[in-house]
Amino acid sequence: MMFLPKNNSTILFSLVIMLTSIGFFSSCSLIDPASPVPTYLQIDSIHLETDPTIQGSNSSKITDAWVFVDQKYIGTFPLPAKVPIIADGTHEITIRAGIIENGISSTRSAYPKFTGLDTIFEMHSNNTYAISPTITYNASTIFTQMEDFDDASVSFSNTANGSASLTILSSLDPNAFEGNSGVATVDSSHLIFETASTNYLFLPLGTPVYIEMNYKSDVNFIVGDFITTGFINQNPMITLRASSTWKKVYLNMSDLGAIWNEASSYKIYFRADKSSTAATSNIYFDNIKVVY
Repeated sequence: MMFLPKNNSTILFSLVIMLTSIGFFSSCSLIDPASPVPTYLQIDSIHLETDPTIQGSNSSKITDAWVFVDQKYIGTFPLPAKVPIIADGTHEITIRAGIIENGISSTRSAYPKFTGLDTIFEMHSNNTYAISPTITYNASTIFTQMEDFDDASVSFSNTANGSASLTILSSLDPNAFEGNSGVATVDSSHLIFETASTNYLFLPLGTPVYIEMNYKSDVNFIVGDFITTGFINQNPMITLRASSTWKKVYLNMSDLGAIWNEASSYKIYFRADKSSTAATSNIYFDNIKVVY
């Protein structure tokens, strides 16, 4: 048996390692070619357009763009967004308007009551294309209750539990949101505000039902529904926190347990109790819509 001197063994071992490494990196370059260069879509905002006479205000809070290429979901991107797309040439682009449901930032969806933007787009790598989608409500969307407080009457009435009333706040008032708004005040003479839809609402089981509204409030308040079965059930859905600025919310009644199999009709209600720390608290509303 032959034994190489120690220094020769070391040289041979190093040579084998070097040749193996060259082969490895050469094979990697064949397996992993250079990454493709994306095209970018710049989407700063998504605008809602409505027919005010039958759909009410175009006030919205569209937070995200849901992007599809050739009907394949690419991702959800907070606005404003620069969306990378690995695609060259002509492709079908769909952009859906995303919202935060129930005021919870982790609960996001492509709002099913809005149309999306569908377009054919020619793209070239490393270029940026600006898109400003304008969307509408779906033609099939039903507006079963709308209240913008711009008429002389209000489609809500006090319940037997409440002593504070929902009244119209003039558009000239600095607290008004858009045109006239609604306001209720709880104080030592009016400890409870509770108002409900004047007319019964007939809501479906198989279709998502939403309450949309703008609000600001000095006090936390409850949004719920009265559910008619064999008797009247008062069902609180969610408590919205006080906010010193106007907010827009989309409340998914179906997910909040507010649509029952055995129900024959519904009424939406709002309730606020006087705070123990404030002498007077105001709750402001605008653009209340119940849609399915």
